[in-house]
Amino acid sequence: MTYPPPLTYPPPRYRDRDPQHSATYREASAPPELVYPNGTTISYLSTGASTGGLFGMYRWECGPESTGPAAHYHRSIAESFYVLEGELLLTVGGRELPAGPGTWAQVPEGVPHTFAVAGDAPARFLDLHTPSRGFGEFTRRLHAARSDDELAEARAAFDQRPA
Repeated sequence: MTYPPPLTYPPPRYRDRDPQHSATYREASAPPELVYPNGTTISYLSTGASTGGLFGMYRWECGPESTGPAAHYHRSIAESFYVLEGELLLTVGGRELPAGPGTWAQVPEGVPHTFAVAGDAPARFLDLHTPSRGFGEFTRRLHAARSDDELAEARAAFDQRPA
């Protein structure tokens, strides 16, 4: 066997002879898709619909002392965090990890995780889901839920399992 093994790429997804001339573009000033009552906002930068299910990228903007969802894990989604501004406290696999600007954390499938804003300043971060499995619809359903049963149904439908 050759080491390292030769690189292989997935089969082509784009099969037309000529290149495309389009892309997804979002102005920095575009309003967020979701605003929580505590002021936390989520902007859907790329969704499964725009990436063919390959990934979803979301920008969170949270005020001081904001917390994320209860600790949970996914069976089919890896989730990654990249801190742009402020400080987060990431809880990953039971470990508390301080995360300032420039910090990257990649959480594989099956690892419990959550986050909270640390300190008294707001925080902004990117949240990457690979592959994308409907996070935008999931957050809309969570936001609209009026009962514990509706919350549980949304979590089960979108692969968010309690830790």
